[in-house]
Amino acid sequence: MGFLTLLNRVDGNRRSIDFSPLKDQDVIVLVDNSTRMLRKGRWDEVGRVIGKLATKVWKCNNRGIVIHFLNQQAQASTKLKTRSKTVQLFDETTLYYGQPIGARLNDLFNQYVRDSYDEDIGRTRVILVVSDGMSTDDLESVLANISKRLDELEWSKTQLKIQLVQVGNDWSATQFLQRLKEDLPAKHNITDLVSIELCDGSPLTIAKLEGVLSKGFV
Repeated sequence: MGFLTLLNRVDGNRRSIDFSPLKDQDVIVLVDNSTRMLRKGRWDEVGRVIGKLATKVWKCNNRGIVIHFLNQQAQASTKLKTRSKTVQLFDETTLYYGQPIGARLNDLFNQYVRDSYDEDIGRTRVILVVSDGMSTDDLESVLANISKRLDELEWSKTQLKIQLVQVGNDWSATQFLQRLKEDLPAKHNITDLVSIELCDGSPLTIAKLEGVLSKGFV
């Protein structure tokens, strides 16, 4: 059995993910709070789905999830455990122009390094990035630098997972993420630190987020 084996179980007519392997993980969600997220109700859609995710994670991890927003430097919420609290947080959050995914991931990585020294270096951290557009900064270079720093620290890349999830079907965003998906392994030899989930045209669902998490730790 691998480091983390996520078991599938049959729940009604769909397969859901057993989140119990996440009991020892820190689950960080970085949400795009740009004005683009107002298109076609994506902001409300993402709030509802992440609320369901918070409830599921909390059932096996009393730390719940931590939410950050792209255009907000301060941490939005710690130990978020319920859908109602998550939806309330989204309702109270202001949306701004810009999608600085690279800068915010760099901040979260620096925080991860500090936390690892202060606490338990063996704890795995999942950073789930949910966005509908292209990064407005140099995301590729930031991811390459994070990989390099992990090597310099001699830390296993299995300790940190960065998972980019596209919502909406914006063509330019899809092209951006597709190029990134191809360039990370080809140009930087990054094969297991980052995963990228392109939108298939359907709405974001809890089943999709469950699937993204399961891919990272099978």
